[in-house]
Amino acid sequence: MCDQWEVTGCQDDLACNYAAEATDEGTCTYAELGRDCEGTCLNDADEDGVCDADELAGCLDETALNYVAYATDEALCIYESDFVNNCPSDLSGDGEINTADLLLLLSGLGYSCEEYYGIPE
Repeated sequence: MCDQWEVTGCQDDLACNYAAEATDEGTCTYAELGRDCEGTCLNDADEDGVCDADELAGCLDETALNYVAYATDEALCIYESDFVNNCPSDLSGDGEINTADLLLLLSGLGYSCEEYYGIPE
């Protein structure tokens, strides 16, 4: 073909800038991995605009102890109230008041709180 009739352009039909009329190879541009030519995620299950592969799990509640400001995907949150013992006599934390609780109480007998709990004076 004569040079004046040559059309330079991308000849790869998988490229974002594919030019069907191109007769001379030009530069091709491709979509970023995991995105289409417009930059939209190909895999975004929760449709939040963050590709699934880029999601960062973390607690999204600012009032939680383990809040993660940069998280994009909800994960378990831990609150101060999670550590409140609603049954103070259940020293073992097993949900029952039994011999194990009595043994735990007696195991501290004779120690000061600093010694037993490792609290510095």
